[in-house]
Amino acid sequence: MDWRRNLNNETARTGEPATGATSELQIHGRAIRVDHVYPPIPDRSSDWCAAWVDYEPGDPLGYGPTAQAAIDDLRNVIDDAA
Repeated sequence: MDWRRNLNNETARTGEPATGATSELQIHGRAIRVDHVYPPIPDRSSDWCAAWVDYEPGDPLGYGPTAQAAIDDLRNVIDDAA
């Protein structure tokens, strides 16, 4: 599924665009993307996943209940690894 369409779904659900959730957002000079993964579980704390645009297995991931929370989590994971 196209992640950009998922961002539009968040806009429709909350009435607000998913803040900073485009491939133009960067952390440490690398573009990131945010996906609305919405896992089929009752806990909504990991509905969004942030990753490098060119994600490869083993790269850091950030999760959160909103797009911005996932971006913040990814930033924390990256900073903690440095």
